Amino acid sequence: MRPFPQVDSGRWQVSTAGGTRPVWGRNGRELFYLDASQKLTGVAVQTTGPTFIADIPVKILDTKYANPFPARWYDVSPNGERFLMIKDTPAAEDATPISMIVVEHWLEELKRLVPVD
Repeated sequence: MRPFPQVDSGRWQVSTAGGTRPVWGRNGRELFYLDASQKLTGVAVQTTGPTFIADIPVKILDTKYANPFPARWYDVSPNGERFLMIKDTPAAEDATPISMIVVEHWLEELKRLVPVD
């Protein structure tokens, strides 16, 4: 962890065995990340002025979830009590691969297909 924008004014270790894809809890007092085994982990933090204190990390979910994208692929609810994730399920050999379709500019397409006179 480093302060921003003065990134050279301090450095603190948060995880005990590495971690990726961090996200702050909305209250600013908790940090969530994926540990080395891809399990969701949380750590309570205190930030007072230039001081940063991190508690011992705690596994929140002991289930591995899908990691389909290189970016962070989960989010935390505003109250910090729920998480939105894609559950990883083993696929049968003949199963259709999981996919996601994103439709952009759908309102324009709707107006074209269903004109209002």
